[in-house]
Amino acid sequence: MPLNRFFIEKKNLVGKNVFIRDKEQIHQIIKVLRLKIGNQIIVLDNSGFEYLVNLEKFNQQIEGYILEKRKNKNEPKIKIILCQSLLKHDKFEQVLKFGTSLGLTGFIPIVSERSIVKEISQNKLIRYQKIIKEAAEQSGRGLLPRLENLMTFKELLDFLKNKNALKLLAWEEEKRTKLFNLQNKIREAKIIYLLIGPEGGFSETEAVLAEKNGFLPFSLGKLILRAEIAGVVASSIIFNYNKIV
Repeated sequence: MPLNRFFIEKKNLVGKNVFIRDKEQIHQIIKVLRLKIGNQIIVLDNSGFEYLVNLEKFNQQIEGYILEKRKNKNEPKIKIILCQSLLKHDKFEQVLKFGTSLGLTGFIPIVSERSIVKEISQNKLIRYQKIIKEAAEQSGRGLLPRLENLMTFKELLDFLKNKNALKLLAWEEEKRTKLFNLQNKIREAKIIYLLIGPEGGFSETEAVLAEKNGFLPFSLGKLILRAEIAGVVASSIIFNYNKIV
């Protein structure tokens, strides 16, 4: 049975000793998982390494001893950053959860012309970070995907202007190019920025502007996918073309 995994702050790794001070993690370890002294867990510090830890003491904090340090081998070699328009209800949370589990490197939330949701509250931001962390632990990631600050569509284009990366735009009005037609470029890429629209998709003006700024538009097929799954589907195809998942 796989060992439970926990991301902690690097400052809580001191020599061979590990200190778990997060109250939710302490509750999960003691009350939910019912782990005991002598049980083992995996601890991660978001450096790409993971630590096999023996649990030693339970009090106001949990103390453990590092038995082994090893490189996490689950991170994809290609980096995909999903530029996702904000979505209604909990749909953006689904994007973060499944995108993290799939292996995405990061997320850039954006507000586009047809976005219904146009801001992220502080409480939402905290929740988003928690969702990413839990999904990364569950899926065996060695690194936490980065969640960038909210950007407008124009700010995103400015942000990416000088980035040396492949930029892809999923657009339902694109009739000529599918991801299949871009697979050679995908195989050569090390970093990909994938742009996905809101529930109503991107406007023609936005699509044209993105293309002028280096984005390659593509279609995901004749059927129109829901906004919350389009990025995950496209990313899965991209990983498959790279044969590195």
